[in-house]
Amino acid sequence: MKTATVTWISYNNYGTLLQAYALQKQLELLGHENVILNDSQILKEYFAAKRRNAPPAQPAPAVVRETKTRRLLRILGSPGMLTRRLLARTDPERYAFPYEGSQRACLDFKQEALIIRDDVIPGDLERLNGDYDAFIAGSDQVWSPLCYDEKYFLSFVEHPQKQVAYAPSFGSTEVREPSVREDMAKWISRFTH
Repeated sequence: MKTATVTWISYNNYGTLLQAYALQKQLELLGHENVILNDSQILKEYFAAKRRNAPPAQPAPAVVRETKTRRLLRILGSPGMLTRRLLARTDPERYAFPYEGSQRACLDFKQEALIIRDDVIPGDLERLNGDYDAFIAGSDQVWSPLCYDEKYFLSFVEHPQKQVAYAPSFGSTEVREPSVREDMAKWISRFTH
């Protein structure tokens, strides 16, 4: 069986990538071919729409100059920040960009360990229906109301029998916007597996 997973892989986060890897490997062990649909364009479109619909920006508050004492207290209040600043002064090449190493590791892992389909176009996902026997939503917090996008509910899948929810979670205890709550209920009710 040919399957496609819709999950978050654009975030360079170890947990996000490991959950995608674990599901893909398990599907392979069960004898299925699986690809993960690259969600970077879906997220790009989501954030662009969010910016377009954002309320007008409020005027910036007057800038308050931070005193040296206040800055020192702020740095001392964060041991991680203090450590990074001290290390950056002793070895700038190694510590100036503390996240560069983990970002590189995530990108390398995606390239070497995951089978990802990159030609994912948010407005044209329906064309994928003929390519796969089943679509899987999850796992991870792909149904989060804080980053709601119906594509993570497999809204583009024509036949509900082809939809599988695999441990998608909300990552939130409530859905505040009534319209989002109604949409989520509609999409979730379509799942048969």
